[in-house]
Amino acid sequence: MWILWPLFMYIGMELTFWVSVYGTSLGYTLRFGTVRQALVGLSGVFVGIGEIVAGIVMGLLGKWTHRNGRDPAVVCALIIHIACFYLVLINLPAESPLSETQDTSLINPNQYVAMFCSFLLGCGDAVWNNQLISFLGVSYRSQTVTAFAVYQFWMSIGNTVSSFYSTALALPFQLLLLVLTATAAAWGFFTEEWKSHSTKNSIQ
Repeated sequence: MWILWPLFMYIGMELTFWVSVYGTSLGYTLRFGTVRQALVGLSGVFVGIGEIVAGIVMGLLGKWTHRNGRDPAVVCALIIHIACFYLVLINLPAESPLSETQDTSLINPNQYVAMFCSFLLGCGDAVWNNQLISFLGVSYRSQTVTAFAVYQFWMSIGNTVSSFYSTALALPFQLLLLVLTATAAAWGFFTEEWKSHSTKNSIQ
């Protein structure tokens, strides 16, 4: 299970990002004008909508995922979050998580792009969690309590570490850490998933 720890940590890191860092960045981006404080609350709403939509899609595709494996869903989650991080990078100023700023990034801050990013954050989070919990429940059926305890432990570490660096690092560096950890997380998941399939096939 050790190879899954990047995924466990990533869940904690991206949780910190959309719960704390992203909303702070929206509120500190002065170029949003008078709506910037409203965007902080709306961001949570759109994250929730993304979670709901992705959850419904995962439910509808449950049988297909069971038959074809979880890899495609995890690839989708990885692509969704990397695309989201890129949009955040070009939409919000580098210093926005740290202090109020009038700066721009590659484009002028756009509130519609910002809310779309919130939606993508929710979608990706729901897919990551759905597939991880499904995998742990099936692959560690006889050790469920232990598996979820390890998951909570590493997720908490990821959450704590990201909470510390989020007060010191500019937005591009935080996004880079998320992309690198997400890539390692996907690789670890694929490795464990393939190993699980190989074990089942050898038993059969």
